[in-house]
Amino acid sequence: MKLKQTHKQLPQLTLTPVLAQCIEILQYSIQDLDRFLKQQAEENPFLDYTPPFQLTATPDLTTLGAATSETLQDVLTQQINLGNYPPKIAQLMRFLANEVDDNGYLYADPFELAERLGESVTQIETAWTLFKQLDPPGIGAQSVQECLLLQLERQKAPVATAIVNDYFTALTNHDWACIQSHLHLTPSELDDALLTIRSLQPRPGSAFHIAPLPVIVPDVIIEFEYNHPTYQLNTALSSMLTFDTRNFTSLKREREIDHTASAFLNQQQQHYRALTQMLTYREKHLKLLVEHILTEQHAFFQEPKPPHLRPLPQKDVANKMGVHPSTVSRLVREKTLSFQGKIYPLKTFLPKLAVASQPFTATMIKQQLQQLIAAEPSNHPLSDQALHLAFKKQGIALSRRAITNYRKQLNIPSSYLRKK
Repeated sequence: MKLKQTHKQLPQLTLTPVLAQCIEILQYSIQDLDRFLKQQAEENPFLDYTPPFQLTATPDLTTLGAATSETLQDVLTQQINLGNYPPKIAQLMRFLANEVDDNGYLYADPFELAERLGESVTQIETAWTLFKQLDPPGIGAQSVQECLLLQLERQKAPVATAIVNDYFTALTNHDWACIQSHLHLTPSELDDALLTIRSLQPRPGSAFHIAPLPVIVPDVIIEFEYNHPTYQLNTALSSMLTFDTRNFTSLKREREIDHTASAFLNQQQQHYRALTQMLTYREKHLKLLVEHILTEQHAFFQEPKPPHLRPLPQKDVANKMGVHPSTVSRLVREKTLSFQGKIYPLKTFLPKLAVASQPFTATMIKQQLQQLIAAEPSNHPLSDQALHLAFKKQGIALSRRAITNYRKQLNIPSSYLRKK
């Protein structure tokens, strides 16, 4: 066997520092870009960067609009003010209203409160007892067990009350046999009691929890012109990045400048040019993506409803744009789009296929699942297996496990709990 050398040319991408940084800033949101440009301006004395607006951390878009406008303390105080309580007791109840946590629990010791407020323990306990009668049911409890018992007192459910009061450990361990044997319950009686317990709210104050809504600066703004959607990229940040040409030129012209200083000045100018190149790269690819979204999701922008979003896998978008799928993944990360007064995560417009080789998104599947459950007989709800077969008849191949996952995402209880 003879060994010999051969020459072969192969295409190879050399990742320069500038190109690496270009790829990095593709995934920057407006907030990330703001931080990045501030850092660059601190390192380069010739860069001037003043953002035109105050930015906050990127919010969790899934929770926007989920909170109520009233706080738990507002609701409790209103009830206390409307109640016919003695002035001193009402005052103590208002104090307790401000002591409950976001879930509605009151972790305090009556003796410590009495010493802290200069009141008798009897008055504290009286105010606390009356406080627990307020809405939402279960408010002011010191434990989950007490919270559930406070709610059961209003329902007059003796079996469920006995289970929570006397067999709470067995309940949390799902030891149904222990409960059934000790309380001498029939399977039907046990099922009814468990159904009542599952309907209780272990966090009565959670519905009133409010997180401050942050200001969101969208990366893309969609508007209508002559019944046709057009887009505008938010380039306000990059336009605020400027180079102090006057001082730079003045220093370059000085006769006393040495080689080291001259090299430093050239380095700062090259740094600025590299930054503008990066920002142009980000803007160019974001434009390509938005134009593709407007073309493929045209029906949504005519009537913005989730079912009108067609499947648009990132791999297909990358092929159309002539880029790698990872580029598209970076582009949609942490970015938002504004349309008709609403803010959408950019990745909303690139829904994945819920079923391989079938044109159904997860939103479409969830909508169909809701329709099937809404039409089911109340005395004979559809199990996940029955739903699986119903989808199969419609030509949608979904496993039973997938059905269960979609049902849980929609917060729809199991067929056992839906039975009336």
